[in-house]
Amino acid sequence: MTMPSPSDSKGSQLRQHLQRLGWVAVALVGMNGGVALASEQPWVIAQSSPPLIPPEKLIFQTLLTLPSAYDPGNRFGNGNGLPSRNTTDWPTVVANTPSYTHLTPPSLWWNRDQLISRWGGYRLIDDWVAFHHDLPPENPNLSGLRVIDVQVDRQYWDRLNDTSRFYDARQYSLLNQWGSTASSYGYHLRLYRAGRIVGIYACNFSARPEFEVPPVTEISLDQLTDLPCFAEVGPFVVVEPPAETLFAPP
Repeated sequence: MTMPSPSDSKGSQLRQHLQRLGWVAVALVGMNGGVALASEQPWVIAQSSPPLIPPEKLIFQTLLTLPSAYDPGNRFGNGNGLPSRNTTDWPTVVANTPSYTHLTPPSLWWNRDQLISRWGGYRLIDDWVAFHHDLPPENPNLSGLRVIDVQVDRQYWDRLNDTSRFYDARQYSLLNQWGSTASSYGYHLRLYRAGRIVGIYACNFSARPEFEVPPVTEISLDQLTDLPCFAEVGPFVVVEPPAETLFAPP
C-alpha cells in the first residue's frame, strides 16, 4: 500500500474543496509544494459586469458629437444649417424669431433678459437655436433628440471663469439655469463659445412621454424634481478614432 505524499494530499484536498464550490479545476502541484490552478471552465471565475451607463450620460456623450449650426465650417445644406427638418410639428426656433402674439416654445427670451448685469446681462448670449434632431444615430434609443444650442459671447463667458476670484462656478450656474429651462420643454442644451462646446445639460426624458408628442409642451420645474440630468462645463476633448492606414515598411 502506497501512502500519499504530502503534495498529493494537498492537491486532493484542494480539488475536493473547489468541486464543492462548483468548480472543475486541475491542481498542479510543484516539486516545492506550491500549488497552481488551471480551470477547465474559465467562465466560472467571478466576472465583473461592466457598469451600466445612465441614459442621461449616453445622451451627454451623443451631444458631444451631434452636429450643430455653430460648428466651424457647417456642412449642412438644408436651409438652416441643422441636422433636422423644420416642420410644423417640430419647428426650428431661433433667437431672432419670437412671436409677438403668443409664447414661442421653447422660450428663452425671458432667461436672456433676466441675466444679471455683472455677468454681462443680455450681451452674454449671442444667439440660440432649438431644433429636433433628425439624423439616425448609432443607438436607436437616442433618436429624436430635441436640442437647444446657445452661442455665448466669448468675452463675457471668459469673464465668468475668473479663477483668481473663484468665480468659475458662475459658468456652471449659467448652464444650470438655461439647462433647467430647456428641460422644462423636453430639450437638452449645449453652450457654444466660438464654435466649440463649453457646456452640456442632458436629461433622460423617457419617463415623460408628453415631451415626445408635438406640440412642444412646458412642464413646471417643480414637477421635474426627479428628472435625471447630467451637466458639465467644458471645454471638452473629443477623441476621434485613428484612421486605418496600411503600414509601409521603410
